[in-house]
Amino acid sequence: MTDLRFEPYKIRGHRVGKTSWFPAIRELIKSEISAELDEDDGLFIGYGMMPDSLPYTLQDNYDTPEEELTFQSAVLENEYLKATFLPELGGRLWALYDKVNKRDLILENTAFLPCNLGIRNAWFAGGVEFNCGRRGHDEQTVSPRFTAVIQTEKFPVLRIYEYQRDRGTPFQYDCFLPEDSRYLYIRGRIWNPNDHVVPMYWWSNIAAPEVPGSRIVVPAKDTFANWYSGGSHALAKLKMPDGEGFDGSYPVNFQYVKDHCPQNYQGRCSQHLISFSWDRTSRNTFVSSQRPENSRKTAPCITQSQCIGQIFQALLGLSRQWFRSAENLTPYR
Repeated sequence: MTDLRFEPYKIRGHRVGKTSWFPAIRELIKSEISAELDEDDGLFIGYGMMPDSLPYTLQDNYDTPEEELTFQSAVLENEYLKATFLPELGGRLWALYDKVNKRDLILENTAFLPCNLGIRNAWFAGGVEFNCGRRGHDEQTVSPRFTAVIQTEKFPVLRIYEYQRDRGTPFQYDCFLPEDSRYLYIRGRIWNPNDHVVPMYWWSNIAAPEVPGSRIVVPAKDTFANWYSGGSHALAKLKMPDGEGFDGSYPVNFQYVKDHCPQNYQGRCSQHLISFSWDRTSRNTFVSSQRPENSRKTAPCITQSQCIGQIFQALLGLSRQWFRSAENLTPYR
């Protein structure tokens, strides 16, 4: 039997205070991208970029004493998996536990430590985040998202949804765990209600512990590598896995922040962005599944990413259709 319940979740960390009263009028997000790509690969570089966080204001008030924090969590659980979501923190999938093998499948960070890495400043490491709208850790990373429960004939569905003010697009992702399933399913949808094309960037970011011997293998021989330098970006196409003079399939071989978007054997981006980075307490690898911002419209598509041990599977479907109506919706926020 699948259980969906809401319960308190406690963690030590720094509380994020009220948002700024003032608009972000200085340039916070640089869009300078130098690219060494052919004409087709670099066709839409810079398309849809925005120079600041408006219409959202900054969330930069987190220089507070460490304390025990309590967030409301939504827990999906069957006999194989236990998935914990934090609706108050961007609807993040915070923990995924394999009850059979008794191990965590993603990084459940032991502390909540906001830092300046998001579009609105505040961001924190851990779990799986779902970003919608534009490039970067989106504006709702540390803000509440709406949550509803849909009771189907077979199992409950957790729906997390919001309205993206900068793009003018509603979006949702439905999370469900069938009774006899070893997989957690997440299906996303974005709707463009406008009569014009809206630039769109969707990506999910999976945090996994980085340990000696860990490796990331994807069906690709080329990769788009992205360097960061003072807010600017440099993009180049390299061979995998040794295009930089070392075996890039081992995250521990990277000594600096770097993104890789492998290109599969059919010549398409495999939609797995591998970002080698770390937080302030422990070094972690972030594995992402994303849709590129140069998608000219919000069109039907499916992306799929699998986490450690083929236990966690996220199915992300984007559609122009309106949110499917459902009965027995129980609003959380």
